[in-house]
Amino acid sequence: PLLLAGPQSLALADRTALAFRLGRALTYLLPGRAVAGALPSRQLKHTVLAAMTLVQSSLRIDDPDGEIQAIRVALTSAAPQLGRELAPICERIVAGSQATLNLARYARGLLRTADRVGLVLCNDLSTAVRIVMASAAPGADNDLIDFALSDEYLQAREALGLSVCV
Repeated sequence: PLLLAGPQSLALADRTALAFRLGRALTYLLPGRAVAGALPSRQLKHTVLAAMTLVQSSLRIDDPDGEIQAIRVALTSAAPQLGRELAPICERIVAGSQATLNLARYARGLLRTADRVGLVLCNDLSTAVRIVMASAAPGADNDLIDFALSDEYLQAREALGLSVCV
């Protein structure tokens, strides 16, 4: 994984804001998180449904415009073994207690995790909240404040050697 920061970012006078933004960006270095964070929700949903039907062809979905079928064909062409590789994951989803996957909740979780990592690295709640509020994600600022007051926040900073336990 590689994180690139352009001259505009590196020229930020506010180093805590830079630390927060870089911390958030670090959470998207893993390919699955990067794709899920970058795709519009409709495309993410169609991609997940294409993968699910690739594994379980008997799964019935509504695909009036053929978008999901087109993604499934593209996935099969790009990676013929993908169906077998995804089978255990798809089986866990289908066998889950509710057999549902809430992609909106997942995407929100990605954002909240990114905000938390940014806060851990910058250690400046006011800067972090200011940046989060500018993103206009409802409730994200309150979630971040709750995290800043938690034992998990202090434990994370201590585990990374960013604070001293007294």
